[in-house]
Formats: sequence, structure tokens, C-alpha cells
Amino acid sequence: MSNIVETASEIVQKSVEKNRQEIDFYRSAFSVNQFVFSFMHELRDVIVELETNKTDLDSVADSMSSPEADHVKEVADDLDELKQRFEQQMNLFGILTDSEGDVESDTQRLQEEVEKLVNSVEYISEDYDISIDTDIPINLYTPPMHRTELYSVLINLLTNSIKAVIADGGEDNRILIEGTKEGDKVILRVHDSGIGIPPEHHEEIVEPLISDPQGNLYDRLEDEMPSQLSSQLGSGSGLGLSIVSEIANKYGGGLKFINSEDWATTAEVTLHDE
Repeated sequence: MSNIVETASEIVQKSVEKNRQEIDFYRSAFSVNQFVFSFMHELRDVIVELETNKTDLDSVADSMSSPEADHVKEVADDLDELKQRFEQQMNLFGILTDSEGDVESDTQRLQEEVEKLVNSVEYISEDYDISIDTDIPINLYTPPMHRTELYSVLINLLTNSIKAVIADGGEDNRILIEGTKEGDKVILRVHDSGIGIPPEHHEEIVEPLISDPQGNLYDRLEDEMPSQLSSQLGSGSGLGLSIVSEIANKYGGGLKFINSEDWATTAEVTLHDE
């Protein structure tokens, strides 16, 4: 009898501890969201101010003669470009904070979510002349899952591809995001023409804390892009792909890298549509 009581007590204690951890998590998440919302409010004010300043400069330039007017116009155009970048980042913040509120799992229309993310990194792809294309059927849905999980998969794979393409330093700067349905499986493939991953590292790179098994990706990035932009894409904690793998495993699938004749790297994520 005492053994049964002890076992029951242990189960209750574990349940209480689990609930406490969940409460701590949501409390922290709420605090972070409050900060993000405050930040987004300030960012909107900055965007409005930039738009006002650009309009004022355009007006001043119209009353000036060249070449001074041309210089003022260039400054106004720079402010407009900065405003557009802020808008793209605010859109991404909005996507992520909206998805944090999705407590229930639900099917996600893959094409729509991918397009949102691609648009949010447009300022990077334009700066480095990277073509990011998508080939996803409009009616392709994920299995029921949290939007945050889908974005974790998409963000990690896309930013990895962007870094790989920039590090390559070549002229063939392409990324393709594909989505297909095969039986009960939803398959997402992200191809890129970047630096590539040798086949002998395909399994190793998915392991936690393995970010650059060849030891040259981030050295090349330092030469090709400013440090502040590199930090936005992730500095290489070695956790991104392992998180993608864990999410895919949760839905009965997995993450693997496959060989492709037309691409340097192809990452394939499989999710079972139960």
C-alpha cells in the first residue's frame, strides 16, 4: 500500500512541477510580448517620422536648383528605403507576435505563410541580389500545428540558405522554396545555390550545437556582409536545425539534406498529415 501511495505522490509532484514550469513559461512569454508590443508602437512612430521627413525633403528639393536638389533627393530616397526596411521588420514582428497567441493547433496554408516570411527578408535579398522563389500549391496545408512551430521551421531554413548564398560570394544567388503533398506527407524543400554542405556532413549538421561542420561558413560571412546584418540572420548557435528536426519529428516526419543536381544544398522537411 505504501508503494502505491509513494508512486501516486511522485506522479502528483511531477504534474505540479510541470504545471509550474508552464506557468513560468507563459509568464515570461507575456513579459516578452509586452516589450515587443511597446517596441512596435515606437517603431510605428519612427516610420511615420521618416515618411514626414522624406516629404519635407522632397518639398525642399523642389525649390532648389541642381546639383544641390539632386543631393537632397538622394537623402530623401535613403530615408524612404530605411522606412521600407522598418516596415518589413515590423511586419515580421507582427507575424511572430500574432502566432504566439495561437494556443490551439490548426492547419496552416503553407503558401501564405511562406510568402509572408519571404517578404519580411526582402531588404536582405535585394541588397545581395538573391532571387527567392516559391513553388507551393495554393491549397497545400500543414497538419494541425502551432504557427510558431511552422515559423521556427521556415525561419531557420530560409536564413540558413540566405547565409549560405551570401557566403558563397558568387553571381548565382538563388533560393527556391517548394511544397508538395505525397500521400499522407506534406513535404517542404528549401534549395539554395550557396556554399553547400558535403554529403558526409548531412547527418552531423542536424545535431544540436553543430552549426558549421566545415568551419568556413561564418568566416566567409564576415568578409561578405556587415556584422549587424549577420547577427540578424543568426550567429550560428547550432540549435536552429535541431529545433527544425524536433518539430518535424513531433509530427511524424523529419529533417534531412538530400543531393540535388541543380542545387548546392537541399533541406527537406516532412510532416505527416494525420
